[in-house]
Amino acid sequence: TLPLVALAVGAGGWLIARRAVAPIQRITAQAEKISVSDLNQRMPPPPAKDEIGDLTRVLNEMFDRLQGSFEQVTRFTSDASHELKMPLTLMQAEVESALESGSFDSGERQRLTDLSEQCTRLSQIVDGLLLLSRADDRRLALEQEPVDLVRLVRELLEDAEILAEPAGLTLKCELAGEVVAFGDRRLLARAVMNLIDNAIKYNHAGGEITIAASAEGEQAVLRISNTGPGIPRGLGEKIFDRFYRGDPSHSDERPGHGLGLSIAREITRAHGGDLLLVRSDFQSTVFYLVLPLARAAAEGIEHSPFDRAESRPG
Repeated sequence: TLPLVALAVGAGGWLIARRAVAPIQRITAQAEKISVSDLNQRMPPPPAKDEIGDLTRVLNEMFDRLQGSFEQVTRFTSDASHELKMPLTLMQAEVESALESGSFDSGERQRLTDLSEQCTRLSQIVDGLLLLSRADDRRLALEQEPVDLVRLVRELLEDAEILAEPAGLTLKCELAGEVVAFGDRRLLARAVMNLIDNAIKYNHAGGEITIAASAEGEQAVLRISNTGPGIPRGLGEKIFDRFYRGDPSHSDERPGHGLGLSIAREITRAHGGDLLLVRSDFQSTVFYLVLPLARAAAEGIEHSPFDRAESRPG
């Protein structure tokens, strides 16, 4: 009788514990689904008016406050970028008009030229912030069409060679016959050019840049690698932060505003893909831009052969 009683008591205790923990497990599962891209989700309150119900209510109120703050920041960034865009455009037009029509000495002309360059830089920052705020608010408009990544890269090579020439960099291409993704051609060109520009800036004189495109399963993969000093261990994800500059001591030598990789990743993720840092050491730094192939996007296939854990620097 004793073993049967012990077994019954154990089974009853297990059932009671399971029923007591079940609401917490549901709260945990629902909380894991809430992310920056989907802050409107909430946890369903349990029917009982107990401590777990109070905890659920408090967590939902906290998510309400977080969503409100996030939307306020996103709205402010979008509004500020939009309001700054027009005055900067007018300032640059006025400076360029003065340079074309006015007669200035060399010093004044140089100052106006520097002012025009700073207006251009500010306009690029504002444009980048506007794009990122739209991506945060899931309002990034995509004009979807089949895009051959091989052809896209070839179209960007001329600009890339001009940028690489002052440092004596060599561009190598390992391109397949055709790798067709599905997305916005203009935005994808911007993402790819940002990666190429980054590979040029963070390279050493006489170094190399390799661009390869291939189809891996149901994914289109664009690999961009460059020689250079590499990214210090532990900073693999930080480089995608907005306004992050890899080496502040060389910020004047390497023009930019620290938004290139952030913009490239947001554009890629808006297309259902991702931008991964696969390797970075003293020999090379390798980025993978992964997008669904056109046929996979049409069929709604969503899987990638790459593990996000591989995005850490080697």
